[in-house]
Amino acid sequence: MRNIIFVGLHNKPDMMPLDIISRSGKIINKLIKRFSNYKYRDLVFIKTNLFDTEYLPINGNEIDKEVINWHYRINYNSDDIIVLLGSEVQKRFINRLDNKIIKLPHPASFFYSGKKDVEYIQKAFDKIKMIL
Repeated sequence: MRNIIFVGLHNKPDMMPLDIISRSGKIINKLIKRFSNYKYRDLVFIKTNLFDTEYLPINGNEIDKEVINWHYRINYNSDDIIVLLGSEVQKRFINRLDNKIIKLPHPASFFYSGKKDVEYIQKAFDKIKMIL
């Protein structure tokens, strides 16, 4: 089994990371479903946030602590693919095991730009599929 780990920024109050009831969570779930419709059934998809907080940390020490804690909270190995969602996550993430990293726009930013979910999902699917 190989993990595909999605990394968002922070938790919304009373929700899981990239929760299905959020706009971003719905888009990520559609992307995950797309993989299950193909031969990639042996993949495990994990939805996480870089900051395990219900707010966006602004203090440098707290940010550093949250970034480091991500590596202890998430059970991953060097074969896993890590999908970084958005520029803030991409800027702060530390790749400790030389994992394969995919950088995508945050689904919410794509939605607010007026583009369709289908386009985002197709581009994300193609990027991930290329390194499987």
